[in-house]
Amino acid sequence: MGNLPFMTLRPPATFERLKFDPSCPRAWKSTGELVIGFTDSANSKPLVVTSHQREISTWIGLLDGSRNIEDLLLTGSAMGLAHSWLRELLDELINAGHVYSVENVPLSGNSPHLATNLRCDARLIGISAHKLITKRQNLRVLVEGSGQAAFGLVNALGEVQMNVGWRPLNSQRIRAEEIPRDLPAKDFINQKWSQCAKAVISPRLVFAMNESHDLVELENSYPNAIVVPVTVHSRRMAIGPILGAVNSVCASCLHDLRKQNDSDWALLTVQALHQKRALPILSERWLLSLLSLCVNIAVEFADTDQVLDLTSSSLELAPPNPVWQSRNWALNKSGACEHSNSFQNA
Repeated sequence: MGNLPFMTLRPPATFERLKFDPSCPRAWKSTGELVIGFTDSANSKPLVVTSHQREISTWIGLLDGSRNIEDLLLTGSAMGLAHSWLRELLDELINAGHVYSVENVPLSGNSPHLATNLRCDARLIGISAHKLITKRQNLRVLVEGSGQAAFGLVNALGEVQMNVGWRPLNSQRIRAEEIPRDLPAKDFINQKWSQCAKAVISPRLVFAMNESHDLVELENSYPNAIVVPVTVHSRRMAIGPILGAVNSVCASCLHDLRKQNDSDWALLTVQALHQKRALPILSERWLLSLLSLCVNIAVEFADTDQVLDLTSSSLELAPPNPVWQSRNWALNKSGACEHSNSFQNA
């Protein structure tokens, strides 16, 4: 069939689709033989097909990245081509670099770009997209809080294949402006936030979305998780500092630092405890900026087991300034924590 020596290669996995290199030429000899490959390159000797040339030429056109090996063999059978012969041809084409696999990623989301993003992210860290999905689904993420930002973050994390739970902590009804525009509003308007709750067992990463936080309560509620407090206010947004990681600032110390450095921290804390208060509404561009950064933190942790270093700092955004600023919350060198809190290792 060809003049390349047969080599035993790893057979393509059933979830991989095969694609013929569109730059690889096919030519016909005057004798009717089909030549596949480059005739002017010493590194890529051409394959010469001497039987079933027309069928093989048509069959190679099916290697467009939409079919796996089982589908290709089944179609070849219908064309009168033996499975063993096609497998040998595939081995030679793969060995010559003319055919490569495209991983068929099973997705639960609706985004047409998700498979491409997953393959690119997986390639960056040197694993398959299947393994990447497994890593993300094994990371249990909990979103605590209600409102526009919490709603959007739950959906955004689900789109990147995260295992997401939701704890709204609110019994108020959902308003139309709090629903992301890519979701059917009629399914959520006038539902109570509490009806959107979704349980997740032993979360490893928690996003607490609120205008203010009882940091000590957060630390005590999730002792075995990395907690990311997210402050969602119409005039200021902040992510971090995180709790529960190596070198994290003590929650009590952080609360004291907040009171000393934020004149409105105590007022925000009292206001946030008032459950009947209307939740803040953000314009879409500020909301997307906040959600994108939160998703990146979760994806980085799931993919690499590394959490963004926000142990003693926060990222803050104050509209209309579009740039996130880093703010330091480290303790003074002369000060020592007097609270008996224990932190887990991240």
